[in-house]
Amino acid sequence: MIEPGTISHMSVGKNRFRPNEQVIQITDPAEIERIMNSFSEVKLRKTSRVDYDGDEYEVWFQGRNGPTFAVYFYSPDLVRIYNGSSNHKRYGKEYKIVNDFDRGIIENLFK
Repeated sequence: MIEPGTISHMSVGKNRFRPNEQVIQITDPAEIERIMNSFSEVKLRKTSRVDYDGDEYEVWFQGRNGPTFAVYFYSPDLVRIYNGSSNHKRYGKEYKIVNDFDRGIIENLFK
């Protein structure tokens, strides 16, 4: 993942392409670091299941020098990782979160 100090901003979307879509921009370096630090604790296992029930969130990290990196949350424990600068085999796949990651760090941005 990109180092927090190299992120210029984050876009966080809720329910993209739905009537209740919301998007916020985060530029505060401390807030970016807080969110990225929470992601660093996530443990993943590859899965082929994707569940689109409930609210969906996507988090886009824009690096100061280029590539975009994104994490899509499809359900409380399913994510997809996208890296705009790499076709590495671990990107563009679905994963199940297998530890106690609290998605509230993203959900609370919209309250």
